[in-house]
Amino acid sequence: MKARRPEFMQGTEARYGALFVVDPVDFSCPPCFEDFETLLGGLSTLAGPEAEGRILLLIRQGSDGAWSDSTAVRRWADIQGFPAPLLMVPDTVYGSFGLRKTGILVVDSSIQEVLAYEIPVERNAHSAIWSRMEERNRVENP
Repeated sequence: MKARRPEFMQGTEARYGALFVVDPVDFSCPPCFEDFETLLGGLSTLAGPEAEGRILLLIRQGSDGAWSDSTAVRRWADIQGFPAPLLMVPDTVYGSFGLRKTGILVVDSSIQEVLAYEIPVERNAHSAIWSRMEERNRVENP
């Protein structure tokens, strides 16, 4: 994946970050939206002050309507209180992740996928995601 925010995973001691690949159509499914909010909120709390550098929302840009207007989508995300930065991405970028619907990818510092789940995820997947996101880089003593 070449399209990424330069700040993503930079200047953090964390080993892993989370990319939420979001198709807004999926938010009409209450269990999907609730799981998205649960994961995003929990991971943001876990990441603490590093959340903005470790979590990124990639929102599929629509061809018309509100989901085609990045200003409207950012305003909506602010109203929702999402604690992570977002990027609007075209279908070509969204499709490159190979997900059939909204999902979460846990990636390493080189942005290589480690885990991928479509939302809503099963409870055991929550544990796997949390476990990876808790891992820190080891600082070697000279």
